[in-house]
Amino acid sequence: MRERPAARPIEPGELAAEPVTVVLSENGWVRQARGHEIDGAALSYRTGDGFLQAARGRSTQPAIFLDSAGRSYAVLAHRLPSARGFGEPLSKTLEPEAGVVFAGVLMGEDTDWALLVADSGYGFKAPLADLQTRTKAGKAIVKLETGASLLRPVVVAKGGWVACATATHLLVLSEADLPVMSKGRGVKLQDARGEKLIAVAAGHAAQTLVLVGPRRTLSLAPADRRRFQGTRAARGKVIPEAVGGLIDLSVAP
Repeated sequence: MRERPAARPIEPGELAAEPVTVVLSENGWVRQARGHEIDGAALSYRTGDGFLQAARGRSTQPAIFLDSAGRSYAVLAHRLPSARGFGEPLSKTLEPEAGVVFAGVLMGEDTDWALLVADSGYGFKAPLADLQTRTKAGKAIVKLETGASLLRPVVVAKGGWVACATATHLLVLSEADLPVMSKGRGVKLQDARGEKLIAVAAGHAAQTLVLVGPRRTLSLAPADRRRFQGTRAARGKVIPEAVGGLIDLSVAP
């Protein structure tokens, strides 16, 4: 009788690379679903929890998580729990320090850039390859000032723009104005002048920047967005009063 080969784990390279969406909740629960049509905000969440960020990639790619203390973590997407339920807390797989929360999730090619910015106004862009680690305790990437926290990270479009905002001022920079670093504090992107940055966003030239406020949501098409274009470390221009103070930034297709 022919002897059966011993069982062994399947390597990522042996799997079919399927499109997946990884969804992270505000309380650090994660799940993944097949396809890129998943609307993370429309999913159900546990009581007291809600949608934080979604990342689209391939099942064979790592999902890269950043925490509020500036550490990065990586888990292969196909090893994450299914989106059929609420998912599982990342703390079941990873070992973040006590008191920190997960700030966001990214996926992409190794050569793609992540925009990493603290609410103190300092930041830089880093290749996704430099954020990957097999250590459950994560990898120190962003050096934060005392009392500062990492904002929700985003992938930077090469040749595109980056937006930084406090509750009252918006500054749009060229992607080329950001230094590339593997780790560190970075440079001052926006002068907050006693405020904290609320959010950052990044897109390519043709995309629309969306300002989310308590009164209304305002879309800035490329021509409107350019009115807020400035130099690095500037304060930016006042956010339109109609918005009622900024809550968040997003990018429309």
